[in-house]
Amino acid sequence: MFESFFLEIQTNGFSVIDNFIDDEALRKIANWSGSLLDSGEFKKAKLSSTKLLNEEVRSDLTYWLDPLVPTLEWTPLRDIVDLMRDGLNERFYLGLKQYECHLAHYPIGGFYSIHLDQMPTGPSRIFTFILYLNENWDDNDGGELVIYNKQEILLKKITPRGGRLVGFMSADFPHEVRVSLKARSSFSGWIHNKLLY
Repeated sequence: MFESFFLEIQTNGFSVIDNFIDDEALRKIANWSGSLLDSGEFKKAKLSSTKLLNEEVRSDLTYWLDPLVPTLEWTPLRDIVDLMRDGLNERFYLGLKQYECHLAHYPIGGFYSIHLDQMPTGPSRIFTFILYLNENWDDNDGGELVIYNKQEILLKKITPRGGRLVGFMSADFPHEVRVSLKARSSFSGWIHNKLLY
C-alpha cells in the first residue's frame, strides 16, 4: 500500500502518490467533511506556534479529529495513519508514536503562507501527511501546495487533486498553500515521536 510512497520519502524526503484511495472511499470522506462544514463544526484555524488567529497568514477552517473517539467515518482514516506510522518506523527507525489530525477547508480565496510544520517550541512533529478530498480539480483552480527546501528554493508544486496523498519530513520542508480559486478540502496530520494522549 505504501511501498512507492516510502521509496520516494527515502529518495527525496517527500512523496506524492496519486489515486491512493478509490473514488467511492474518497466520496464518502468528502461528503462527511462537507456535512461537518455545513453544520458549523469547522472553526477558523489558529497558528500552531501562537494558538492565535492570524488571517494574514492563514485563512482556512479546520475540524480536529479525536483519536480516542473513533467514528464510522474517522476509523478508516485512522487505520491508514496507523499503517503509515508503522511502515515509517519499520523502514526509517523514526520512533513515531501518536498523531494529531484534522479536516481542512479553504474557502475561495483561502491560503496559508509559507511555514514549517515542526515548531522550535515543540519539535516532536516528525512527519506531515495530506490526503486531498477534491473531486474534479483542475490545474487552473489554484490552491497548490508548494514545497521548498530550507533555503526556500521551490522543489515541487502540487495540485490538490482528490485521492492524492502527500507526505514529507516536518522539519525539512517549508511549504505554503497558494490562493485557492474554489473551495478546497483535505485530511491532514502530523505524526509525533512522543505520546500526545
